[in-house]
Amino acid sequence: MSKRVVVAVWKNRSDRRIEVFSNLKVFCESYPNFSYNTLNNYLGKAKSPFENQELLLTRQELFSKPILKKARSIQAVVTRYEQAVHDEGEQNLDFWLAAEPETRIYAVTKLASEGIPIDTKMDKQVVQKFKLKG
Repeated sequence: MSKRVVVAVWKNRSDRRIEVFSNLKVFCESYPNFSYNTLNNYLGKAKSPFENQELLLTRQELFSKPILKKARSIQAVVTRYEQAVHDEGEQNLDFWLAAEPETRIYAVTKLASEGIPIDTKMDKQVVQKFKLKG
């Protein structure tokens, strides 16, 4: 037997527009201006949802197990290297050379700004400006 929940979709709200209740009784206790008997007549098995100007109330099946029969397998994202022959510096160089120039400039600027205190002024006599080709 599948479990069902009561889903309330409020039409005039901007916050908490959708609410889910374990059963109709809990909904009616939360909102006493709605009659349990009236709503139960609407939401009985194979009956239509309740709808007025402010609310659409339906019963929906609750899925507590995967819908697909085939379970997903989580695969590890690991790359193994032999420590004696692995050159991390070469790998880093290949990564940054493959990156877009804008990405590299952003990374260098971010690293430089993290190393300089906020109130420090930069000595512009030491800085060299280069023009990018292209």
